[in-house]
Amino acid sequence: QYDPDWYDTIWALRKVCSVRLDSNRPFKAAALCPVTVASLLATLSAVNAGDANFAAVLSLGLAFWMRPNEWFFLDVECMAFVKMRGIELLHILFVISKGDDDSSGVVRRTAHRVGCGGTSTAPEIVLDGDGHFHGAFMCPVCYLAYHLRFNEIKTGPVFRARCNPCAPMRMNAVTKELRARLPAMNEGRAGIGARPLEKFEVTNRVLRPSAATYADTELGLTKSRSTHDGRWANSTSGENIHDDYVRFDDVPARELKKSVGSTFGAAACGNRVVQYLSLIHISE
Repeated sequence: QYDPDWYDTIWALRKVCSVRLDSNRPFKAAALCPVTVASLLATLSAVNAGDANFAAVLSLGLAFWMRPNEWFFLDVECMAFVKMRGIELLHILFVISKGDDDSSGVVRRTAHRVGCGGTSTAPEIVLDGDGHFHGAFMCPVCYLAYHLRFNEIKTGPVFRARCNPCAPMRMNAVTKELRARLPAMNEGRAGIGARPLEKFEVTNRVLRPSAATYADTELGLTKSRSTHDGRWANSTSGENIHDDYVRFDDVPARELKKSVGSTFGAAACGNRVVQYLSLIHISE
């Protein structure tokens, strides 16, 4: 049956798709390099509640390869700071995840950044000369602990809306925050000779491809490890995520120092800095 409202909507969507195909624009969100993220964090004030919230979203989104719906539904009750073999880890239960085969949730963890001296009770937040977050010292554990303490969040959604601290942060809020800071991000990219990002490339989905690209190009993680960290569903080739998870549990806690969350910020200063800090922690 003909419906004029649906006809107009479908016609508008077809027009958008046609323009994108003709201009050869990519449909997927761009992958942000460490320098781009560092430039982004340099625009966030450590004494602004909304900025502290957004910095925590960025750091956790990269550390846990988060999909938008995963950080949207993340509650304080689904996370915990736990010490394992002398190293403090952040454990998160993902209630909604494609890697959840038996509907019991998926648990993942991350460590502090390499060289971090902070804890969940005394987070270490490194600032630049303007009092903004220093991107080269981004720590997902400390950023989250600082955000929860600064905004006095003890229960309910972890990430809150700027205009209403009692309401959860909307999914499109990350897109708006990123695009508002696009000039600063492109300025940082120009310094390393990277092409400027277009507005349509920057959405709330950039965190996941950013983490996956960094893990592959900089950390050299295996496909099975990336499948585990990214919480992908079982592929048709028969890869079993559960078996990979069991083997991952046997890895010493210091191996988490090689994760995206613990090295992404430091990589803004170069891979040699990451390697140097990792060697120091292993020797300790």
